[in-house]
Amino acid sequence: MRMNGVLISASVANVLYPLLFSVCTLVCVALFVWLMVRSIGKTNGEEATAGGRQLNFTALMLALLLIGLVLRLIFVFLVKGYRPDVNVAISLFDRLKRDGFAKNYYVDAGMDMFPLTYYIYALMGLFYNLGLTPVSTLTPLLVKLPLIAADLITAVVLWKLARKYMNETVALVVCGLVCVFPVFVFASSVWATTYSVLMMFSVLALYFLVRKNHVALIGVYSAALLCHKHAIYLFPLVAVFVIYHFVKAILKIRADKPSSFGDVLANPEMRPVFTVPVSIVGFTVLSYLVALPLLIGSFGAGFFTFIYHIYLRPLVSFSLFGHNSLGIFNLFMRNGRSLDTRFPSVVFAVLFAVIITGIVLLVYLSKKNRANLVYLAAYVGLTLATYFVGFDEFSLLATLAVLLMSFLLVRDKRILSVFGVLSVIVAINASTVMAYAGYYNLLPDSSFNGVNLSNTVLSGGISAVTIVCSALAVLAHLYATVVLLDISMSNKRKLLPYESNAGFTRAMSQFFRIKTK
Repeated sequence: MRMNGVLISASVANVLYPLLFSVCTLVCVALFVWLMVRSIGKTNGEEATAGGRQLNFTALMLALLLIGLVLRLIFVFLVKGYRPDVNVAISLFDRLKRDGFAKNYYVDAGMDMFPLTYYIYALMGLFYNLGLTPVSTLTPLLVKLPLIAADLITAVVLWKLARKYMNETVALVVCGLVCVFPVFVFASSVWATTYSVLMMFSVLALYFLVRKNHVALIGVYSAALLCHKHAIYLFPLVAVFVIYHFVKAILKIRADKPSSFGDVLANPEMRPVFTVPVSIVGFTVLSYLVALPLLIGSFGAGFFTFIYHIYLRPLVSFSLFGHNSLGIFNLFMRNGRSLDTRFPSVVFAVLFAVIITGIVLLVYLSKKNRANLVYLAAYVGLTLATYFVGFDEFSLLATLAVLLMSFLLVRDKRILSVFGVLSVIVAINASTVMAYAGYYNLLPDSSFNGVNLSNTVLSGGISAVTIVCSALAVLAHLYATVVLLDISMSNKRKLLPYESNAGFTRAMSQFFRIKTK
C-alpha cells in the first residue's frame, strides 16, 4: 500500500498505522486531562485576558474549527476510505444517474441508508454526476464532506454546553479536542462511517434534553431516527424523560388549577402537557412525509409500514454476532459469524429493551438529574455495543462523544477514564481493520486484483486484536457500571481537581489520585 508516495508492506502497515492512531489518541486524552486540570475551575475574571490582551473566545473557537476542517481534508486526499462503506455512497451516486431518484432506494440490499442520510448523499450525488467518476480525486470528498460537517457541528454543540455550564477556557479545550481527536478524525475523514452523523444527532438531542427543550429534543431525535438505525437504542431514555415531564405537568395543573390555557403555556412546568403530545404527533407525521418518497416504491404508503421499517425493523434486522465490534461475543470467537437461523432475535431484542428501560427508570426516577441522564445515555450505548448483537467497528463512536458531554455536566474524572480506554481501543481496532484490508491509499478498486472488496473480518492471528480490545471493552463496561451506581444512587463524585499552574506530571498524578467528594 502507498501513502505519500512511500511503499509500505502490508505487514508493516498492520502495526504502524494502528500504533500511530492509538498513540495519538492516548496523547490527546492525556493533554486534555492536563488542560482540564488547569482550566476546569477558572472564573470569568481569570480567563478574560491573557498577557494583558482581551481574548476573543468566539474567534478562537472558529480558528479551532478551521484547524479541524483542514486536518480532515488532508486525510480525505490521502485515503479514499473503507471501501465497502465508501462504495455504498458511490453506488448511490451512480444509481441516481442511471435510474433516477425514485427507483434508487432499497433496490440494493447493501444500501442500508436511512431516509435523511439518503437525501444528504443524493445532494452530494448531484455534484458527483456533473462529471466525476469513482476514481476522481474529488469523489472521496463528496462522500466524507457530510461526515466532516457532522464532526464540526458536534464540536460547536459541546463548545456551547461547556461555555454555559463551565467556562470559556474549558469550552475551547473541549472544542479543540473534538476538532483534532484521532478517533473522530479517523471515523469521518479516513474511514467514512455514517456513525459520525449519529454522533452529531445524539449530542444535539441530549443538549436539548439538558436544556429541557422538549420540542427541540423530540424534533432532533426524530431526525436521528431517520438518519441511522442505531438511533432507536436511545428511545427508552428519551421516552422516559419526555413522559416523566408530561405526567409532572399534568400533576402541576391539577394542583395549581390555572385559570386559562394561556397560563398553562406561559408556565414552563405546565407547558409540556401541550408541547409534548403535539410535538410527538407532529414530528412523527413529518418523519412519515419525509420518508414517504423513498419508501412508497418498495413498501407502499402505509403509515404502520413506515413505523415498522424505520423504528422496529432495525431492532431485529441483524445477521451477525458482530462485525469487528467491541463486544463480548468476540471473546468466544464470534467475530463476523452468522447467527443461527434458530436464534431468537425478537426475544433477544425484547429482553434487552426491558433491561435498558428498567435501568433508565431506576436511575432517572431515583435522582431525576439531567446530568446523570446524559451519562446514562452513554452507558446505554456502551451496554448495547458490548452485549447486544449486530454492532460493528464504530458502534461506540456516539458513546464517546456522549461520555465527553456527560463529563462536562457531572465532572467525575472516572468518566474520563472510561472515555480514554474506549477511545484507545476503538482507535486500535478500527485502524487495524483498515490496515488489514489494505485501504490506507487512494488506489482505485481495480488495483486490488479482483479481491472482493466486501467487509473485512479480522481473522487468524490478527483476530487477537479484536479479542483483546473486546475484553478491555467488557472491563470498561464493568467499571462504567460502578461509576453509574456511584453518581446516580449514592451521589458520590470523584471530581477532577483544579490547579491553574499544574504541570503535566502534576496533573496526571492529580487525575489518578482517588479522592471522593
